[in-house]
Amino acid sequence: MARRSAPTRRYHWKSTVSAAVLCAALIPHSASAETSGAPRPEGNLSAIQAEIEQLLERLEAQKQKIEFQENRIKALEQQVEENAQAVGLNFDYYPDYYKYPDEHSNVVYRPYAPKRPPGHVPAQQPGGAQTGQAGGQGSQPTVGAPGGQTEPEPQVDFPAVARNQSALLPPGSLVVEPSIQYSLTTLNRATLAGFTVIPAITVGAIDVREVDREVLVAANTFRLGVTDFFEADIKVPFVYRRDSTTARPLNTGASGDETTTTNGYGLGDIEVGLHYQVWDGTNGLPFVIFNTRLLTPTGKDPFEIDLDENGLEDELPTGSGFWGVEPSFTFLFPSDPVVFFGTLGYLFNVPENKEIQGSDESVEVDPGDAFRMSLGLGFAINEEASFSLGYQHDVIFPSEVDGSKVDDSDLHVGKLLIGGSYRVTDNTTVNLSVGIGATEEAPDVDLLLRVPIRFNVF
Repeated sequence: MARRSAPTRRYHWKSTVSAAVLCAALIPHSASAETSGAPRPEGNLSAIQAEIEQLLERLEAQKQKIEFQENRIKALEQQVEENAQAVGLNFDYYPDYYKYPDEHSNVVYRPYAPKRPPGHVPAQQPGGAQTGQAGGQGSQPTVGAPGGQTEPEPQVDFPAVARNQSALLPPGSLVVEPSIQYSLTTLNRATLAGFTVIPAITVGAIDVREVDREVLVAANTFRLGVTDFFEADIKVPFVYRRDSTTARPLNTGASGDETTTTNGYGLGDIEVGLHYQVWDGTNGLPFVIFNTRLLTPTGKDPFEIDLDENGLEDELPTGSGFWGVEPSFTFLFPSDPVVFFGTLGYLFNVPENKEIQGSDESVEVDPGDAFRMSLGLGFAINEEASFSLGYQHDVIFPSEVDGSKVDDSDLHVGKLLIGGSYRVTDNTTVNLSVGIGATEEAPDVDLLLRVPIRFNVF
């Protein structure tokens, strides 16, 4: 590395100083001897020689101090060079020193305060300094980042950074997500088979029932990142259902409760989903993801279940028996350390002709569409753990049979969601959520445990 310095000139002025000191010591004595005209005694010469020796000793001590300071300055210069190279400054581009007179008119050497060369951007420093590349890609400031990141410099042209702002999986990432879900619904119903003479007298039978419905779903979901903005998934569920009905007919002299238990298990309805990110969260707007989900009737159809001699089902269905398509939009708005989220969707169920068990008749059944919405927020506790609160509400429209609406078939299913997430490793996360029913038709409790595991396949 070329460097301009002036070490050789410093040794010249050292010699000059030494000679000047000797002359200054001799001149006063010689001048006094000449003016007096008297012979110089031998004692004066001895005193002069002793004074010269003291001056030489002082001069040698000053030389040693000067050499010590020079060595110290060189060590500091070397340290400055190492630090400058560590942060990306190129001393070959700049002159090392410049001279200017200080207030005492002495020549002082100062380190040159360099200007940045054209197109140069400083490298990242400890504490969160900005990194970038002129005319290329850089990083935007991140709220809440350790150390805080500064705003990008005006001369740096940052291009679109949507590639680094995708809310979906990156290309080639595969997530295998085993999950298990349990829900419990308790219903109390009273049925009157008869008529009322006056408000206090009932003629007929009153049937009071308590129904406990339990559903256990073990599923495997596979999610694949295709591009930066496109993701596909498939969910394969295995369903176990159990209904327990406790009834006591009144006004018939029944002596005790009658309990009936029915269950069913098997493959559920397989779901296939596609997700496309239509907005990348820039300009103060949220991330927007368009979703399309296809529901297939792969589970046991309710209309294909055999009935016993009492007209009751022998087993419970594990599917809906209808094709369905659900388009929806998901919104994500990060506000560090909180992320607000919401979903709006509509489920279209395709009407089908179904055969009524016990007869050869078939009817057109429309199970009714549904409007779905959810909203909530997620809070990052630390780098591994997060907490979420949300609310989900489904409005299910009335079912129709041969164009006629079925009474009391419209439902409102709402539940409060409380969840937590913990990252076990860089590729594995454990998620647990609890749903609490907020409407009469909603399950009393809904537990969901998910463990997504991430792999890179290409």
